[in-house]
Amino acid sequence: LLAAVPAGGTALLAFGNAGGASMLKNWAYHILKLGLGRAMVIAAFDDVLFRELRALQLPAYNYSGALPSIHFRGTPFLFHRMGFLKATAIRQVLETGRHVLVSDADVVWVRDPTAELDELAAAGATLAASTDCLHAAADEDKTPRRHSPYLCGHSPGNVFGAVFNTGILYFRAAPAAIAFTRLWANTTLALPENLWWSDDQGVFNRLLTSSDFYPVKDMGLGGRLVRAPHGLVVAPLPARRFCSGHRVWVQQGAKVSDCVAVHATYTEFGDAGKRWRFLEAGLWGPLPPRYFEEGRYLTFEPPKPPADPAPCAAGEGEYHPGAPTVPLPCGGEDPKHTLRRPKPAGDRPA
Repeated sequence: LLAAVPAGGTALLAFGNAGGASMLKNWAYHILKLGLGRAMVIAAFDDVLFRELRALQLPAYNYSGALPSIHFRGTPFLFHRMGFLKATAIRQVLETGRHVLVSDADVVWVRDPTAELDELAAAGATLAASTDCLHAAADEDKTPRRHSPYLCGHSPGNVFGAVFNTGILYFRAAPAAIAFTRLWANTTLALPENLWWSDDQGVFNRLLTSSDFYPVKDMGLGGRLVRAPHGLVVAPLPARRFCSGHRVWVQQGAKVSDCVAVHATYTEFGDAGKRWRFLEAGLWGPLPPRYFEEGRYLTFEPPKPPADPAPCAAGEGEYHPGAPTVPLPCGGEDPKHTLRRPKPAGDRPA
């Protein structure tokens, strides 16, 4: 399947089952659009998806037998199996001597990331991971400090708050990375069923940040590489370029801007909501004629939103390099609300 990817090259890996087939096909469409089709392979977790992908002449590897063809996000033991199979697929590709760029099906690649990832690997990174950080300016600020904004605690000197998102991961074909994927797979599969909140991403974060991670230590490229347990050097991928759904649809008005990839995180209403958001941003593949011809349609002009109840004054709400925290928001929130603010990520289960 990866004969066109030489040893030392990068394979593009996705995974899923028939319940997420439309999202996977959208992922593949954008990979093909970038001219990277010969570098991709999809791990199919059921025979229904495997046959569909083969019929479309998309490169698929058959991992069927352990998972059903329907959505199973609310069934912990099945989701744990999925995490095991995902990490195992990564390991098996790494063992062929190829690097792996793996992404969830709800990721759209809009630019070729190879050169950027090769730079990180050449500088010593064994693993690169996207993050849940929502503040691009703070993420780019590598000034050593103890605290960064919420979910952005992966800069040098930070003592808590790093939250990695396994939706986009890059592994160099190195012994430490192979050993880590095996540990990640087995630890995920061993999760008890009653840990409904835990999954492969939770295990990934605990394995990386539970010991010998804090305070975060600069390992090169001006703080873009950091030390991690298990002999790893991790590159937290820039929030401005490896974009979350919040970054694109909330902060940028559905514009791609500087994004290399768009991951539809922070999006409500499951796959239907993510598909709508991708359509909104022009990131969904061509639609068949029946999409426009079948059914009935309702159009409306949305009402104009009211003015911000508390707009920022000049100089308020701005980020300053090296600042320990971002100033409290100055607009759009009722100051008398009684909801508790979220705890820092380090105080919650990963």
